Amino acid sequence: LIDRRKFQSLFLEVTELLKLQNSSVEGVKYWYQVKESKKLVKCFLNYLKHDKSEVSVLFDMISIFLVHTRIDYTFLKEFYVIEVAEGYPAQMKKTLLSHFLHLFQAKELGHDHLVVSMQMLILPMLAHAFQNGQSWDVIDQTIIKTIVEKLLDPPEEISAEYDEPLRIELLQLATLLLKYIQNDLVHHRKELIKFGWNHLKREDSASKQWAFVNVCHFLDAYQAPEKIILQVEIILQ
Repeated sequence: LIDRRKFQSLFLEVTELLKLQNSSVEGVKYWYQVKESKKLVKCFLNYLKHDKSEVSVLFDMISIFLVHTRIDYTFLKEFYVIEVAEGYPAQMKKTLLSHFLHLFQAKELGHDHLVVSMQMLILPMLAHAFQNGQSWDVIDQTIIKTIVEKLLDPPEEISAEYDEPLRIELLQLATLLLKYIQNDLVHHRKELIKFGWNHLKREDSASKQWAFVNVCHFLDAYQAPEKIILQVEIILQ
């Protein structure tokens, strides 16, 4: 098994090297650092391609996108979308999703780290699973309950800490569930409409447009009281 401490130490070195590009380092030294950082990332990728069980490493790796850099990491994006989100076996995707939910609840990752993880890994992975008949190999009722109660409808003191980018990703997650597995969310309708509705009522919010999409999917999936439909129409005017 990979030595987690050594890995994290090496990866910290990579991100620190990338940050140096914004400082006054000499050109030759900078490009040497760039070359070395790309080599390290490719070494980590090679390891992961041969051992898919280390799902936690995927979340360490993805933090590379939290650093603004001129280095082309298209190859890493393709790894997440093609190799992982589309190519991992369904049971491994379930393990990965469960690990993400643990990281989210334990607050082991910052909001920006959660956002990029959802954008590049979790949402594409779930979309591919739903579209290719893997839904119940990747999720189950326990996972759905965790998503609804711990991410979408947690105690107010927790949800109040969410920033706008994270709210947007959570709205997209909720919309994805409503689009593909609405029949299995019936017992969570109250929490789901509350989540979308609260964001729909937010003024001057970047997440508001995503809330419109979310609520529309909810109304399409379930019979909603005429009062709610009327209120949505009023907001849209």
